[in-house]
Amino acid sequence: MNTIKWYLLLLVHLGRLSLTDATCPQPIKFYIDCSHTRTASAANQFCQDHQMTLVNLTNGTSTLSSDMALLNATFASQNCVGYFWFSSGSQTGLVVNVNSLNNLLSSLFSGLLNLLCIIPLLCPVTTTAAPITTAYTVCTRSTQQRLVQKCPLIQQPNMQRFQFNQQTIGAGILDTFAARSQMACSGLCSPNANCVGMSYQNGICTLYM
Repeated sequence: MNTIKWYLLLLVHLGRLSLTDATCPQPIKFYIDCSHTRTASAANQFCQDHQMTLVNLTNGTSTLSSDMALLNATFASQNCVGYFWFSSGSQTGLVVNVNSLNNLLSSLFSGLLNLLCIIPLLCPVTTTAAPITTAYTVCTRSTQQRLVQKCPLIQQPNMQRFQFNQQTIGAGILDTFAARSQMACSGLCSPNANCVGMSYQNGICTLYM
């Protein structure tokens, strides 16, 4: 009888975990900042400061098409229109309009991106750096292990509740500081819209973006 009881409890527990995972979407692999523009060097430095890398769109990678589709969908969901910085292979400081990603994808696959400044008439217009001096920042999030992800349970105007689940996700470092407890750490993450999770170890709280 006890064996059956424990088995049923285990099934309930596993079902609850599956439900939690299903209702807690993973952060996308890119951090997109459409709030303001930066120079190419400042955008690259911003990504590095938060332990991320400037987005690299290189022909030959197996995820290039899916990355482009994800960027397209995310820009659209954020109503983000304008230019953003990216790198491709060894080339950095390239810029493209968010509405021209399909053209950029074609240029990458056809190899035209390598003709920048060599044959101007063949250079993709969407990837010429001049006269654009500032653009949006797109970083690729690094993989963070044993991060406690913030999972929204209730999202209403007058009520917000979150559940924190430990798992591996892609994220950048938002902030790091001393804290008295993990509860205090999660309490600082909960109201912060940029915080996707946290970790707490040896009195140090790390918030992730």
